[in-house]
Amino acid sequence: MREIIILDLQKSSSAFVPVIYLRARRGDSRSLSRTFQILDDGEPVNLTDCTVSFMAENAGGSPIMEEVESADQSGIFTYRFPDAVAAVRGSVTMAYFRVEGEDYVASTNSLSIEVLDNDTGFFMMCEGGKIDWACHA
Repeated sequence: MREIIILDLQKSSSAFVPVIYLRARRGDSRSLSRTFQILDDGEPVNLTDCTVSFMAENAGGSPIMEEVESADQSGIFTYRFPDAVAAVRGSVTMAYFRVEGEDYVASTNSLSIEVLDNDTGFFMMCEGGKIDWACHA
């Protein structure tokens, strides 16, 4: 199961994280899909009657605005960021989701998306949490 990234509309909530950091590879649309849940002060937002849009500006300065196609009553949706997000190497700025309901408009905490560029690919090393219990050097 894929990790669910929690976004809260209440920026004063005790569980609020000001910026969510994500990474993508330039030109790799497969690395741009994430599952999100939108909360309002810790409670799931029913998104069935809302319009949810992704708003950002890519590293080249081009504005990006795209509507999320499907979201459910538990506030969960899977979103594939548009190719314009990873078109240019660098940081995507002012990225967030805008939620428009019948009687309100709100925005989530910010997303910081770093677009990396490397022709030979990337190497990632993961170490299990209990490896340090074995007192390795």
